[in-house]
This record gives sequence, C-alpha cells and structure tokens, in this order.
Amino acid sequence: MKLDWEYYWDEVKKRKFFIFGFFLVVLLPTMDTWIFLGPSVRTAQSVGIMPDSVTTSIIIQKAAILVIFAVSWDLLSGYSGQISFGHALFLGMGGYLAVMIREGLMIGDQEVFPGMEEQLVDIGGIYFDLSVIEAIILASALIAVFALVTGTIILRLKGPYFALVTLVLPLIAQILVTKIWGDFTGGDGGLQITSQLIQKPPGSTLEGLDLFKLQIEQMTTVILTFAIVCVAIMYLLARSRYGLVLKAIREDEQAASSSGINVSLYKVSVFVISSFFASVAGGLLAQVFGSSTSALFESERSFEIIIFSILGGIGTILGAIIGTFVLFFALSYYIKDGFVDLQTIEVLIFGLLLIIIIRYQPRGLINADPQLRNSLFFGVIFSFLMAFYDTGNMIIASTWNPAPILQKYLGQGERGFFGMDLFKVQGRMVLYFIVGTVIGYYGPELAQKIRLRLWGVWPSLGTFDPPK
Repeated sequence: MKLDWEYYWDEVKKRKFFIFGFFLVVLLPTMDTWIFLGPSVRTAQSVGIMPDSVTTSIIIQKAAILVIFAVSWDLLSGYSGQISFGHALFLGMGGYLAVMIREGLMIGDQEVFPGMEEQLVDIGGIYFDLSVIEAIILASALIAVFALVTGTIILRLKGPYFALVTLVLPLIAQILVTKIWGDFTGGDGGLQITSQLIQKPPGSTLEGLDLFKLQIEQMTTVILTFAIVCVAIMYLLARSRYGLVLKAIREDEQAASSSGINVSLYKVSVFVISSFFASVAGGLLAQVFGSSTSALFESERSFEIIIFSILGGIGTILGAIIGTFVLFFALSYYIKDGFVDLQTIEVLIFGLLLIIIIRYQPRGLINADPQLRNSLFFGVIFSFLMAFYDTGNMIIASTWNPAPILQKYLGQGERGFFGMDLFKVQGRMVLYFIVGTVIGYYGPELAQKIRLRLWGVWPSLGTFDPPK
C-alpha cells in the first residue's frame, strides 16, 4: 500500500496547534538538561509550574498505557459503533493473567503453574526481562480467545442492551477476583510483582536514587515503544479497508449487511482485536503499579477513557491519543495539586467536561473550530506566562503581583475558589487557564466591535459611513 505523504503532511499542518501544545505541556518538563531550555525548565520545576523529570516520566508511562487502552476502545466503539461501558474487563484480565503467567500460579501450597524463567536481554543499553513481555503478549492472546467466545454471544445484542451487558461484566469479574477466587488472585491485595520489567545492568555502580532515575527513564522508553507499535497497528487497521467496513457498519448495519458484508464477522473480529490491545495495556499497567489489583476492573477506568476519547474526538484514533495525553497529564499534576479536595471534585470535573464537549464540541478537540482551538492554545500560554509572573520569575513581576491578591480575596474559603487552591501555583494556573481561554475566545470578537464603534471600520469591509 502506497502512503500518501502529502495527505499526512496536510493533516499535521491542520493540527499544528495540538502538536505544539502537546510538546509544551507533556514533553517540555523532560528537557531540564537542554542547553537553551534547561535553565527555564528547572526554574519552572523549582516553583511548581512544571513537574520534575521523574514525575513527568511516571505520568508519561501511565498516559502512554492509557493511550493504548483508549485507542482500543475507540477502534471498537468509535469505528464499529459498539459502545462498550466495560472495557476495563480486559484491562483487569490482562493485568492479572500476565502476572500469573510470569510469576506462576499457586493455590494454597500447591503449584498449578510454575511460571516463566527470567530472560535478561540488553537492547540499546536497556537491560530488561524479555519473559515479562512474552507473558503480557501470551496473556493478551488468551484473553483475545476469551473475547472471541464471549463476543460471539453478547454481540448479538444491540444498542443499549450491549452497553449494559458490558457495564456489568467487569463488576462480576471484580467480585470473582476479590471474593470467590481470592485464594489464587490475592483477594483485595491482588497479585504482587516480583519480576520487574527493567533490571539493573550487570556491573553497574549506580545505586539508590541514580539507579531509580535510570530505571524510570528506561521503563518510559520501553512503554512508549509499546504504545507506538500498538497504536500504529490499530491506526493502520482503522485507515485500511477494514476500518472503512467498520464505519459502514456503524452508520447503517442493515445497509452494510445488504451490500454483502459479513457484519457478525467484522463485529466479533474488532471486539477480539480491541480486547487484545486493552489486555496489553493491563499487563503494562500492572508493571508500573508493581501489582495487579481489583482496581483495574473499576468502572472508573472505563469511563476515563470514554471521556478522553470524546474529548479528543471519537472515531479518529488521533483524538483518543491527544485527549488521553493532554487531559491525563493535566489531571495528574495541575488539577490534582490545584484543587483542595480532588476526591470530591474529580467526578464534577469529568461531568462538566463531558457536558461541555457533547453540547458545544461533539466532534472533539481534534475537529474543533479554529476559534475554540486557538482560545485553548492561548489559555495554555497565558497560564504559563502568568504563573511565571506571579512567582517572581519574570523581571516585570516586581511591579505588581496578582498571587497575594487572589489568595486574599478568593483563596480564603475552606475549599478555595470553586475548589481551586490558590495558595498553590497549580491552582492559580487552572484559574489563569480558564481566564485565558475566555479571553482568547471572546477577545478578538470584542476587539472588532470596539474598532467598529470607535473608527467605524469593519475589519473586512473597509470604511463604514453612517447615514446622515
């Protein structure tokens, strides 16, 4: 298949704001050693405007895994139209089964499965245990077989009935692993991982924090490689004739069947493919957490990626990637530290985001109108500049500082200003982002109206002569 590079270049140019914003929000904190950017990045990290490189690496690891998970859901629900509310079923199964295959399975004192032997490999200076990757892939393949059997049954249901069944399945699985099969699943504590993916290089003299940083960086590289490969495969499937058939089924299942398409075969196949990659994400997530617990089955995991995908743009693959990376990064650092009590306000944030997106931008940010896209971009820039200003890291900051004023008049409440902790720079950045987005959205239109009022000139029509 010949690639149309001109098409892809046009796509990149159309989304240059998102690409630059992704670089600014996600990758910039890792550049604290660069010659030109390093001092500014380190200054931002010292006052809390940006996370440190280790925290950023851990966030990127989790975000990359959730990208695999979100894209697998988008392939199933966004392309074929089979809306699943229980995709966390495969995430949890992948986490548990991968640990069982690698570590072995014990029921009481009896060994049922001995586990896999350690296979240490050095590729590009990264020393890792190949058997962990083999266990994840094997577990995902077995879960795909399970999805083939269950998909053949439940995909006979359509619309809300299919969605409700998928919502119940992970809840059943959570009860099974904690209450009924607790003898070999570890119960509420889950399965602990003793064989880490990244190993200490032989002969290395690094110890303590230096070794930890090295392993975190190498783990990030391995997970990003996994994410790139998995997403690339799903993207090529979505862009191929296979993806076109899935879209036809989504738009009109009866018309697709009348045209000779085996609808059942395609629906089951995309269900199997989606479950495989979701299980890969589960196995990797267990490695990052150091254990596999019943939390992987929680409905919150499923709804997170649904919101991420809708935010970016459902049925686009690229939208799921951007929505997951940007929103998860913002949620993990800025929103987490910027609100007084995130546990009680997280649901509210997700709910408001979902309502706003569905009401005003149902096609997602990837297909947003230029006015909204530019205003969001302006909001990010404005929040960073204002944060540098109010922390005293800009020369003009000595003349007037908004931080004490905000803290005095808006930050005295027990839960802060709408839950924002204005005594932390992250809380003020959330406020600055909202203000900057509003300015970016309404500012140009307001400036045009003022210009018309004062000078009697339309920006595009020339001089306006009022009647005498």
